[in-house]
Amino acid sequence: MKLPTLLCIRTHLMIIACVRVNRTFDIMWREAMMELLDQLEAENPEDPALAPKDLSEWACIYIRYIQVLRKLETAYDQVVHPQKRLDMRKALEACRMLEVRHWMVKLNKGLDFVSLDDILVDLKLTPEVLEIPVPKYFIEDRAKELDDRDKFLEALVEKYNVKPPQANPIIKIGAPLGVDEAIAIIQKNERGRQGRERARLVALVRKQRQMEDKRSRMGIPLSHDEAATRIQAAARGFIWRCRIKREANEELMFIGMKPKKDPLTAEAKNLMRRKRIQLEHAREYDEAIVNLKQKVRELEGQDMRETIQDKVNSWFVEKRNPDTGDYPDFPDKDDGGSKVILNPPPPTISSILDDGADPKAKGGKKPEPKKDAKGKKGETKKEVKEEKITSVFIPSMEAAVHEFGKKGETKEEVKEEKITSVFIPSMEAAVHEFVGKWQELDKAGNFSRPRSQTLKPKT
Repeated sequence: MKLPTLLCIRTHLMIIACVRVNRTFDIMWREAMMELLDQLEAENPEDPALAPKDLSEWACIYIRYIQVLRKLETAYDQVVHPQKRLDMRKALEACRMLEVRHWMVKLNKGLDFVSLDDILVDLKLTPEVLEIPVPKYFIEDRAKELDDRDKFLEALVEKYNVKPPQANPIIKIGAPLGVDEAIAIIQKNERGRQGRERARLVALVRKQRQMEDKRSRMGIPLSHDEAATRIQAAARGFIWRCRIKREANEELMFIGMKPKKDPLTAEAKNLMRRKRIQLEHAREYDEAIVNLKQKVRELEGQDMRETIQDKVNSWFVEKRNPDTGDYPDFPDKDDGGSKVILNPPPPTISSILDDGADPKAKGGKKPEPKKDAKGKKGETKKEVKEEKITSVFIPSMEAAVHEFGKKGETKEEVKEEKITSVFIPSMEAAVHEFVGKWQELDKAGNFSRPRSQTLKPKT
């Protein structure tokens, strides 16, 4: 087979291996997101009676969160697609293990140590599952900062001539020995050495006698030529067997049926290669975003400018005071500036109620002065009535709290903890983004493709 053909085959096998590895981490990411979705459904079921309440149920949830975190961290560390890495980072930071752990401590009567041995046995898992992996991007994102800090410390050491700490000696040096004691130790060691040497010589002599006895029992001893021939045959056979074994191993490694000699070295090289490709793809993605912004500014900048100006003008016209004719002030930078005008926040319930009550207030302006006293009397009566109602219900509320006791309090706390969770909205957003963006996307050629052209970058 010609050399170019061999090189083509080798390159093709390497590309197939890269695609398979990338597909492996894509599958790992998909499994992690599906497990995250299952976790959300298990914690917030349609039937409130099925929600987790006991410590054992929350312990199972905690262990599953650790497994999801491990999969997401491995996939994020190895995937080279920049847009996928951004979405993986959101899901990775949304794992709410600390919240679940905090709630487990509450259910465990405030004790920080929670025994999970029985849970691991039921789930058929090993204790290594409980080891929380530290994401590698904690160090990678701060690589420049850590390097600068090390250089700064080295400069301080050189400036002030600080001596590095000396290692403690393994053997502690005590008081010096006396002459007689030192001589006794030396004699003891020398006698031991001589005894070991004498035993070795005796064993060698015994072995030679056994060989001579065996040769005499076999019959006529071999001549020098016959002995040399047999030794040469044995040596040549051994050399050829080693050569054939080496060539067979090289052939198996070439066709991919056997790993390389040092798999750890190959894995380290592959990791460094993927990290290099990650940096290249991230740089190309950042450059593509800048070019896309410039392109949009050149092609659609004028139309966008006119649209924004029309929205701002219409906002000023709507907010103008009809009585004085004054225009409102432009929103402050702290309030959002023009973002409040272009993308107004959704209306709150209080604002909707106020808007619904405005026409009634406007319609009742004229008859108000005629019913001044009556209106005031009605208001005072309502206030008194409200005070009486609240004073009646306060004792009943206290009695109900005492009647339910501690069990009712814990149930209320569980419900409140679920409602006030900080990470559940982020988890739901990450899952919805994965389902809407990546679940049905074609994954062919993702390793060689630095980014997805069909996805819109968030600016």
